Amino acid sequence: MASSYLSQTVDATSTNKNKITVSVWLKRCKTGVENTVIGGTMTSNNRWKIRFRSDDKLDGEFGFGGSWYSLITNRTFTDTSGWYHLVYQYDSTQGTASERAKLWINGVQETSFSTASYPPQNYGNYIVENTAKASVGTFYDGSGYHSSHRFDGYLSHVAVVDGTIYAPTSFGSTDSTSGIWKFKNPSGLTWGNNGFHLKFENSGNLGLDSSSNTANWTSQGNLKQSKSTPSNVISTINAKDNTITTGDAKATFTDAGTTVQTGNTPYTASTSSYGVTKGKWYAEFKYTAKGQTDAAILGVVGKIFAANAAIGTVSESYSYYVNGNKYVASGSATSYGSTWTLNDIIGIALDVDNSKLYFSKNGTWQDSGDPTSGSTGTGAISIAAVDTVEAGAYFMAVGDFGNPTTTYATWKPNFGEGKFGQDAVASAGTSSSGDDSVWEYDCPANYYGLNTKNINTYG
Repeated sequence: MASSYLSQTVDATSTNKNKITVSVWLKRCKTGVENTVIGGTMTSNNRWKIRFRSDDKLDGEFGFGGSWYSLITNRTFTDTSGWYHLVYQYDSTQGTASERAKLWINGVQETSFSTASYPPQNYGNYIVENTAKASVGTFYDGSGYHSSHRFDGYLSHVAVVDGTIYAPTSFGSTDSTSGIWKFKNPSGLTWGNNGFHLKFENSGNLGLDSSSNTANWTSQGNLKQSKSTPSNVISTINAKDNTITTGDAKATFTDAGTTVQTGNTPYTASTSSYGVTKGKWYAEFKYTAKGQTDAAILGVVGKIFAANAAIGTVSESYSYYVNGNKYVASGSATSYGSTWTLNDIIGIALDVDNSKLYFSKNGTWQDSGDPTSGSTGTGAISIAAVDTVEAGAYFMAVGDFGNPTTTYATWKPNFGEGKFGQDAVASAGTSSSGDDSVWEYDCPANYYGLNTKNINTYG
């Protein structure tokens, strides 16, 4: 959502602006930056918002007549692989200050705050107040919707209840088998006059309100619907794991973690959100910008990767280089396949069960490879057995082998989303394995996209 948001001017009298419940499912894709999740504004000095600060702490900020109050967590939120469920309860009718604002993450109440200054008694919350500028993914600063600090990631089931306090269990529940907090569709709620529920299910109208109020929102910018949801999370490139040492220019992640631009340190790598310990896995990577030295590289890694070590030049890592060479676990370059250039799509087929790896260029498997050949490994690169690798799993990775200083290689992966960055695949290939992943080229039989549903089933 980084350059996009939703907005609404509230046009009805609130049921009770002093009592609201907020529920948001969210997935961060960029850390170390300020991201606003949701907000409401009457004036520049009278506004409310929930945001991630640049130190990755969560902040519920209130402004009343120029006086400011905040709930800032002690803990940080840096997971870019999974979803968080945020519930915020606001009840300024309470006589006890600490009862006026409460924050819950994944069903557990946050009680440790670096700053805890609570709103005054009987002050309204501006996201449900008549004539307020309400927003999702940014905030209104009094003169316009703020152009920076917009949310970079995924949002799902954004809900606000006007006039009633509901427990987190109205929106989520603990799975009896895994113990993981999971999505629960809110039903039977009394939404109040200005409550809303944005499911984002209608691709032609992402601002559609599914509450009883049908108070639709306006979509701003290039807001896109995603196949990644709280119940099935599709891998991205992990913004936490870019293997850059302190002081060096880090890789840059955009388009909700679906575009990565390498930094200015040589031999860097950024990995998939998820690693796998068994099964067969497929992904596609579009090379969309050359680095200064045109030294792009991609492959798989099975170790805790370190800076200044290109993929394939250290143990438990294997790669395909832009010049057509391969690097195998600390080995030097050897001839492998075709060279590639801008807008070529490189496929990775990772057969963990048989310790085999295959690469394709624009749908053609290199070295006459056959990912369906099993233990025979026709045209395969042999990799170490997964139970011997340092990380205990294999991750797909992209990076740069050169030493750029001004321009950097850019990759756009497709882990089954059906998009490279924000661009849909040109002509979808087949996915014979029966999952709902969407690919540019044919996915080999019995290979799967990297998402939590598939990993739980096949990984």
